[in-house]
Amino acid sequence: MAVHRSQSAYPPPDGPGLPPGQGWALDRWLLPGAAVFLLLAVVFAGLMLGHVLPIGGVSAASGLPATGPSAIGPSATGLPGSGPGGAAGAPSGVSQPAAPPAAPSPTPSPSPTPDGLVLRSAPSGLCLDVDGDPAAPGTPAAQEPCTGGTRQRWRMTASGGGYALVDVASGLCLDVSAGSTDDGAVIQVWGCNGGQNQQWQLQPVDGNLNLLVVAHSSKCLDVPAQQMTVPTHLQQWTCLDDVNQRWSAAPS
Repeated sequence: MAVHRSQSAYPPPDGPGLPPGQGWALDRWLLPGAAVFLLLAVVFAGLMLGHVLPIGGVSAASGLPATGPSAIGPSATGLPGSGPGGAAGAPSGVSQPAAPPAAPSPTPSPSPTPDGLVLRSAPSGLCLDVDGDPAAPGTPAAQEPCTGGTRQRWRMTASGGGYALVDVASGLCLDVSAGSTDDGAVIQVWGCNGGQNQQWQLQPVDGNLNLLVVAHSSKCLDVPAQQMTVPTHLQQWTCLDDVNQRWSAAPS
């Protein structure tokens, strides 16, 4: 009678050409060998990645602080960078001086405005001036060559029904001596007092020409006998609208 050995429910996988029992022994070494192969592959791959990706680059890409050269901004090779070495495009380690602030544009000074009016006699082109010290009350008014000086400039200050003509050089007013109403009364400078013999009106007669009429007598500032010489002292005279009673008034 034949005796049968007890067998496992899963008999060893004996392959063709293998002695009985050899297939199972091969399976026992297959799994450990595969594990060792995989471990070696992982180690090899790690070594390769370490050579390809520097440690600094990997840590910077992962968001961690880097300790390699890539954390310093501009590279040591002098390639453009934007780190502490300076502006983009500057060599590494060379500090670039800050650009100086732009100089402010100079503000143009306003042009000075001439103070007062220049009064010119129409026939002679000479200017209303004083013959002597402009600061001395009683100095007679006269026509003189135009110089643009302050003694030939007159401020028009509202006074009564007209204007006081105030000499810029002295602050004295154009005045009819002693308040006379006579033809030929002397015109002078005197301390401004608001009297009618110091109140003048400019009455336009032709273009930019005017009669200068004084309030107390209604007579005109007049160049005696249309004289063209200097210094000719001025007077008041009945307004005739003659050329020697016409004056232009302008800032210069």
